[in-house]
Amino acid sequence: MAKCGGCGKFLSSSTSDSVVCCRCKSCYHRDCVRLNRNSKIIQDWTCPSCNSKLPRQDNTDTPVKGLEASVVEPPASTETTPKKNIVDAALLEMIRLEVQSAISSQIPVSVSSSFEKEFADLKKDISLIRELKESVEFMSKEFELIKSEFHNNREKIKTLTEDNNILKSNVSDLSVRLALLEQYTRQQNIEITGIPENKSENLVKTVLQLGTVISSGITDKDVISVSRIRKVNNSSNRPRSVVVKLSDIRVRDEILAKVVKYNKTHADNKLNSHHLGYSGAKSSVYISEHLSPLNKAIHAETRRIAREKGYKYVWVRDGRILIRKNDE
Repeated sequence: MAKCGGCGKFLSSSTSDSVVCCRCKSCYHRDCVRLNRNSKIIQDWTCPSCNSKLPRQDNTDTPVKGLEASVVEPPASTETTPKKNIVDAALLEMIRLEVQSAISSQIPVSVSSSFEKEFADLKKDISLIRELKESVEFMSKEFELIKSEFHNNREKIKTLTEDNNILKSNVSDLSVRLALLEQYTRQQNIEITGIPENKSENLVKTVLQLGTVISSGITDKDVISVSRIRKVNNSSNRPRSVVVKLSDIRVRDEILAKVVKYNKTHADNKLNSHHLGYSGAKSSVYISEHLSPLNKAIHAETRRIAREKGYKYVWVRDGRILIRKNDE
């Protein structure tokens, strides 16, 4: 199949759409050489390219000598002007087609190269976007996991806090109960301080001697047990206290009352170690309720504050620490 000498495209099989140059035998589309599809083509038709190579036939380049211009020059052209226009138009068309062909051959290469570069960059961007998407999805999953764990831990902390508050309340309640119980187990006891220590001492006899001095009428049956307790401060030189467990609270209260009465009536010679049969240096003897460690600490702190605030009396009754500022 032949190609058009003008546009370079393949010609159709229909002869009515194409013409053949009688000289170069090149084929052209009628539209490419500006020929009407319905016009009849003469057998010696030449293409614009061949026409441009033919010499001019009107002798305008070699006018006859002595003739006037009006005789030599032909009348207003009826053949050459249209023919020249056709040639120029065909030439312009050929130039246009050549330019179009050149552009068509170059543009795809340039565009293809540009597209390849852009496409490569686009592939990189898509790859980065895909990686970023995967990273975001991974971080999202991790965040949801951490969020879930945080929520669970917060609920656990809330539950543990509530349990801890309940346990604190229970411990506080148990501490109070334990303190009351410790004091309750001591309610029949008296504590005696200031009795000198002796390896061969008989503390029961000493307690009975105390009853005789204060006129309490205490007997062996009233004394269940007598023992010394360890020092609160081991570096102290004072003798260890003596704890006497009595048979009844009433016996305890009687002894305490008799001691107070004795000290009031013997203000110049209050109860001391000589009264209990100990020789040597005289030391004061004090008798009080046997307090639990907690109540002892409270009693000591109360006496300290009472001295600072100017309170006159601090005493103990049935395990309770009482205070009074003056005699009123």
